Amino acid sequence: MTKEETMALLEKFFGECLRYWERTLKVDSDTSNEAYKFAIGDIPKRNPYKMNGEELNREWVEEFRKYRLMDCYGKNWEAFQ
Repeated sequence: MTKEETMALLEKFFGECLRYWERTLKVDSDTSNEAYKFAIGDIPKRNPYKMNGEELNREWVEEFRKYRLMDCYGKNWEAFQ
């Protein structure tokens, strides 16, 4: 799987998780970062769309996670790693 494919897969899964947490917590991610926090915690290390999914490139997963933390916490994102 290429980096672009991996990032697209993570983006799709993250969006699904974010919508799930918005419904579950009854919040809007535009006004509250609670759903975002839970969705960040759900970022997978293996392909979630495959049975016994192959392991995703750790470096790319961490890069994706870093960008989501930046989206959520801004300049202070490193304090929440």
